[in-house]
Amino acid sequence: MNDRVQSKVNLHKKTIVPDVTCEICCNNPETANHIMFECSFPYSFWTKLGFQLPTGQQVRELHMIPKPEHVPAEHYAGLSYYAAGNFGSEEME
Repeated sequence: MNDRVQSKVNLHKKTIVPDVTCEICCNNPETANHIMFECSFPYSFWTKLGFQLPTGQQVRELHMIPKPEHVPAEHYAGLSYYAAGNFGSEEME
């Protein structure tokens, strides 16, 4: 999944964008992991949903994020994948 996410790092490799810096935090290269877990916005999103992200969480291990106690087991997989696809939506704000 890392190489499928059109992060600025991947787009820079294809010479589509001139810079790899994340436009949200302006501090780090925008990699797939940064977009999903490391930047302040997605980290805040996951936290508000009750997820406790392990240190060094990787996109390829998305399915291994520990289930929050308040989420029923039968809804966990759907919630985590829905969240992963929608963390940038305006509904979050």
